[in-house]
Amino acid sequence: MDAERDLQRLIDEVRALRETVAGLVGTARAQPASQLTLAGVVEDMAERTAVQIGDPAELQRIEAQLAKHLPGGAGIGVLIAGIVQEQTTSRWHKIGAWGGFAELPDQDIVRLLEPLSNPRRVEMIRHLAVGVSTTGDLQEATGTSGGQFYHHLSRLAGAGYIARISQGRFALSTRGKVALSCLAALCSLLAEWPEDIGERRAHEKLGGHDAGSSPAL
Repeated sequence: MDAERDLQRLIDEVRALRETVAGLVGTARAQPASQLTLAGVVEDMAERTAVQIGDPAELQRIEAQLAKHLPGGAGIGVLIAGIVQEQTTSRWHKIGAWGGFAELPDQDIVRLLEPLSNPRRVEMIRHLAVGVSTTGDLQEATGTSGGQFYHHLSRLAGAGYIARISQGRFALSTRGKVALSCLAALCSLLAEWPEDIGERRAHEKLGGHDAGSSPAL
């Protein structure tokens, strides 16, 4: 039954894709030749295409929960949930709902994510996730020492991601475990994300770059 349901879903998706392509072709034929540009076709497709990753049945249940929190029934809804089972169990569940991207808490995003933007600090919390570490252990794991090491340590401690349990001994806090777990899940999601049509459209409009090159950061 599962195989039949999956096959039917695939057939429905192919049928929908065919209808989308047929609509694009019809739109393109109706336009003057001067308007038939790659950017125009991609822009039209981006407006018609929705991305969905995950089990459809699970997504429907999550969607139903998020829809209750969206202001006016439209906007952005995010559900985060997780569990860490060790000597003790930590559970978390958080729903974020905003009317639009302009309402996202940008200051909190910077304050909480900036300490994790450095590869040395990421390596530090990954090392601490295994267990309690000494100053020497962390210095060896990250290849840092002196002022550079204590700068990274203080940034993580200031954000509440690590805690000093005794002189020269540190542990990853529960908040740090939540941050590391959620970021790992987010990175996994983004790695699976299909090519962004909107990004290709923007790249097409900017021009002047080779297809294989990336703009300097």
